[in-house]
Amino acid sequence: MLFSTYLGGSGDEHAAAIAVDSSGNAVVTGSTLSSNFPVVDAMQPVTGGNQDAFVTKFNNAGTAHVFSTYLGGAGGTPGLPETGAGVAIDSTGAIYVAGTTSSTNFPVSHGAFQTVTSGLLNAFAVKLTPSGALVYGTYLGGSSVSYAAGIAVDSAENANVAGYTSSTDFPSVNPVQTSLKGGYDLFVSKLNPAGSALLYSTLWGGSLSDSAAGIAVDRFGTVLVAGVTLSVDFPTASAWQTEQHGPQSALAVRIPVGWKPALVSQSGSQNWSVNSLLNWNAITGAGNLQSYEFGLPGDIPVVGDWSATGTLCLGSFRQGTWYLDSNCDGVWDTGDRSFAWGEAGDRPVVGDWNGSGHEGRRVPQRRMDSRLDRQPLKHRSGEKLRRARRYPAGGRLGRLQNDKGGRLPNRQLPSRLQRQLGLRCRERYHHSVPALRRVRIHDALTGLPSPQRVRRAPSL
Repeated sequence: MLFSTYLGGSGDEHAAAIAVDSSGNAVVTGSTLSSNFPVVDAMQPVTGGNQDAFVTKFNNAGTAHVFSTYLGGAGGTPGLPETGAGVAIDSTGAIYVAGTTSSTNFPVSHGAFQTVTSGLLNAFAVKLTPSGALVYGTYLGGSSVSYAAGIAVDSAENANVAGYTSSTDFPSVNPVQTSLKGGYDLFVSKLNPAGSALLYSTLWGGSLSDSAAGIAVDRFGTVLVAGVTLSVDFPTASAWQTEQHGPQSALAVRIPVGWKPALVSQSGSQNWSVNSLLNWNAITGAGNLQSYEFGLPGDIPVVGDWSATGTLCLGSFRQGTWYLDSNCDGVWDTGDRSFAWGEAGDRPVVGDWNGSGHEGRRVPQRRMDSRLDRQPLKHRSGEKLRRARRYPAGGRLGRLQNDKGGRLPNRQLPSRLQRQLGLRCRERYHHSVPALRRVRIHDALTGLPSPQRVRRAPSL
């Protein structure tokens, strides 16, 4: 055990969630009834009254607090709690806390999405700097009760909050389910990085009560929620278990938010039709279908997060030139970018090549690095070798040839030379990779520049 510690004052404390940053510092949130809860460099150094949420950050050894603060208002009376329920940390070390409050004076920020409580209980979402200063604080709820159960942050620093509500007027933005169906429905809401607006907010549930208990976000922004349902008609799709077997069941929901069906026609300009709310009915013609004209007939359509905002935007690849809708307005204008990268006949591939959450562009490589081609190589017998210039169809490195054009089996090469040539690297671009498919890239074991490292796309 590296460390184990108490955390509290003279009253009752309950820890509800913990997260760890890239430096190993632990952040804990929960609730306290103590008027002498330990505070250090606190955003709120004194209790707001009754029960408050708290946020405490330990150093990685557990020997000291980086900061520790109350978080709450004058509420928190019996039956009307004020508590932190979930915590998350982004790549910059910023801290996100979600919970529930009954206070009308909870510390919200100017310009926040919801600055006034509208029910007995509201969920809340708060963002703090790594040192504990308030970035934003907002209510999240309707005219009845809403509980937050967890929070997760994506690579674009959007906060995804999950919980459950009985409010018929819970905030709804681009919903999958537009209205409350049971006593309680779970909710999933996504706040922009400033906490000033919802990018989406939806209910999800059946005719009885349903609640979320935890939330996670993968590197593509897909949201996954776990919880509990009492509803025999809880909406399922591609389900491992389609029926409820007991009085209540666990649930798991996957919402690929941000990825929407799109069709591209080649009549006139390159016409995009985007099913922005996932509600288009091709038979009745009902729903929200947005149309854009971007590109020309014959272009290869691409999509990507060109500006690292967390939003997928349009693009096209035309005869070796990329045209990107950088400002995401669906038309070619002064805010967009074009550049040459690749050749006519290449198939464009879009992906997050460096794990930053930001799409970049690549085209399949056909030739090996010419600088490596010119390196003099020798077999241990002294025979000069030259490298085959093209990949075979399978995408692996070409065989070596002697200076008379004869093939030399790879097994005859010393291991050092095999490593130098990258012959042990078994994955390269394949010429038949379809557009928009992500390609795994492995460098040679020695870390020598592989072809895709030498020929690099311009940065966005």
